[in-house]
Amino acid sequence: MEPSRVGALPALADSALAEPIDVVSLGERLVVGDAESPRVRVLRRDGSLLTSFASNGGGPGETAQVAGLAVRGDSVFVSDALSGRVSVFTDDGAFVRAISVKGSFGALAIDTDGNLHVARGGSAATAQVIDGTTVDVLSQTGELVRRYGRFARPTDDRGTSLHNRSRLATDSRGGVWVLYTYRAEALYFDRTGTHTRTLRVPTPERWDIDAPYSLTSDDGMSYIVVRPTVADDIAVDNSGTAFVLVSLGHGEGREARSVLHVYSPQGLLRYSTVLRGRYRAVEHDRSRLLLLRHMRLNETVGIDTVLVR
Repeated sequence: MEPSRVGALPALADSALAEPIDVVSLGERLVVGDAESPRVRVLRRDGSLLTSFASNGGGPGETAQVAGLAVRGDSVFVSDALSGRVSVFTDDGAFVRAISVKGSFGALAIDTDGNLHVARGGSAATAQVIDGTTVDVLSQTGELVRRYGRFARPTDDRGTSLHNRSRLATDSRGGVWVLYTYRAEALYFDRTGTHTRTLRVPTPERWDIDAPYSLTSDDGMSYIVVRPTVADDIAVDNSGTAFVLVSLGHGEGREARSVLHVYSPQGLLRYSTVLRGRYRAVEHDRSRLLLLRHMRLNETVGIDTVLVR
């Protein structure tokens, strides 16, 4: 059965979501990473604010840029690429420790063994040094456990980092789906880091996944990134069903749309459904999906709830 929208969590005045980029479920609460300060907010289910932390800065417990979130137990992990670390907080916002991470990185996930998965980007030279992988697996204290992923080189060298940018979703068996957001594919790796299957993301009409990432200015002195993402995020439920969020276009207001593709645990497409609005992130929450609205492409900011049966 296709999912149906059953409710919405608005951006109420005291939660003041400005530019939300990620959402994770923490028991009866929701944790939202925001590009504006303070960077992380913990909300009740009605959208009201419980606490906020990780404000802008470079000191302990502060962040320069939130790129991803993960939770385990009562701990919240915050990816801060500009500061070169993942900061760990209690669920009430107390700073616990920082885990040092080198290079460019973003999305986070935590597997059933409690290991932290960190999605990397970076240059081709960096990828070659680390054997063509794109994800680091770290212990809770920051030691490297293993690496996995599949680095790919685009036709446009300026787009190497974007071409290997990914979102992560762990499942109950200890495996991980790695969604390469510009490459229209997600790869599944088991708990040993072995690639076992791939799902293909249908590309929207007129999308060219082999198009260049940038165009050079007429004077040849600068360039601009012109290629949009194919997919935005991925989530997995307890049965292994995968949900992939894809942009249908980059219009504004009523023209902004996303589509949700639903896959079997084997990576076979079951069905797709068009959503009313443009969304930035998806999180599985019990029998529901939480869809984080894209702030710049919707009339309002908030989190919509979709029921999945």
